[in-house]
Amino acid sequence: MNKTLWQATFKPELTVSREVAKHVLPYFESEKHMSVRLSCDEMLTNIVMYSGATSIEVQAIGQEDQILIRLTDDGIPYDPVTAEPIERDFDELDQGGMGIAFIKQTCSELS
Repeated sequence: MNKTLWQATFKPELTVSREVAKHVLPYFESEKHMSVRLSCDEMLTNIVMYSGATSIEVQAIGQEDQILIRLTDDGIPYDPVTAEPIERDFDELDQGGMGIAFIKQTCSELS
């Protein structure tokens, strides 16, 4: 059964990440905190910086033995699942574009 554990709506600002971490991380085992936080930070940063959204809704939903984190915004549609990874040399990694690849590696599912 699905149960909403936490839900909130925010203006698209980079400070949203702190609020999300405060309310979402307690539902995860401590060894997963860093990857969950970085994945959420990356998605929220992309929404704030590139989508043109005016609001972001965040939900943490309990599903059997998993936690679903749903980020919804009203900005320009973007599907991270079908996004092609950007190949970069090591010295070009600071130019960005690696966040979606990180999320795909650390999350058990992305849709």
